[in-house]
Amino acid sequence: MLVVANLTPVGSSGTASYAAYGRTTARPGRDPYVTTPARLGGAYTQLVSDAWQNTPSVYGPVATWWQAAAWALEQPRRVSALCGRC
Repeated sequence: MLVVANLTPVGSSGTASYAAYGRTTARPGRDPYVTTPARLGGAYTQLVSDAWQNTPSVYGPVATWWQAAAWALEQPRRVSALCGRC
């Protein structure tokens, strides 16, 4: 996640969007191509830009998997949920 944070422009809320989509993917029964950050709720929702609040993920499966993996690494209890989707 630190690498992604360092690659986004300063002040960009892109990192929060990536985290929200990763969180969505790592949660059983959630689809990042349907579930928006606004519907997900939680701390990341406040950090996601208004323009992306109601937008499902526009990223392909590889990027989505990386977002889920990064989120799972930040949340050790979620690793099992992510591995269940592999």
